[in-house]
Amino acid sequence: PFAPVLAPFLRLEALFAVSILFSAGVSALAVKMVARRVVTPLEDVAQKDALTGLANRRTFEARLQRAEQDLKKSGTGFSVMLMDLDKFKFVNDTYGHDAGDVVLKEAAARIQKIIRASDTLARLGGDEFAILVRTDDPQTLGDIANAIVEVVRQPIPLKPGLAAEIGTSIGIAFAPAHSRVGAEVVHCADLAMYGAKRHGGGFAFAEPLKAAAGAQVEAGADTDGPARAR
Repeated sequence: PFAPVLAPFLRLEALFAVSILFSAGVSALAVKMVARRVVTPLEDVAQKDALTGLANRRTFEARLQRAEQDLKKSGTGFSVMLMDLDKFKFVNDTYGHDAGDVVLKEAAARIQKIIRASDTLARLGGDEFAILVRTDDPQTLGDIANAIVEVVRQPIPLKPGLAAEIGTSIGIAFAPAHSRVGAEVVHCADLAMYGAKRHGGGFAFAEPLKAAAGAQVEAGADTDGPARAR
């Protein structure tokens, strides 16, 4: 009979199959551990700003390109807010770069709490930030910008008994109202940001929107900030 002869070979075959499954399991576990300990940190380095943990310029540009493609496919509008921190140079020059880092991290954390999960807050470099907002509704954007202005102007503690008081200048541009090209929307927002800065800070919409929005842009002017384009 063949059974007694084949039995040892069948057992060896079963052991071989088990060893293959075990090896496959170990390999999968090793790949997962490598991904968690090596690949993920490297991705963070490539996609995030080291100081604030926000998206970096590369990530912002990639998501801006995706928003531009979504606009072409489905007509979904988007907006860009560009901002920098007023009086930041004074903080650096007076209290040192460590204090400047504290201000950058705290401002980033405060702004991150305001924006929506669908939006992208990025640090482009220095004290310059950008937000990709997945809407082109002026009222929503005005509310977000106003909240950012208010939260950033609150004193930022540097150490016991010492706090930095800064502000922010924000420029806002829309797609498709200002352009259907992401880079051009960023350029419009950049011009609006410098317009806000020339008037003492706050936020301002890019010129075509000001012309279209008219009274809404001027209605919110007050003594707290002449450039808060509302």
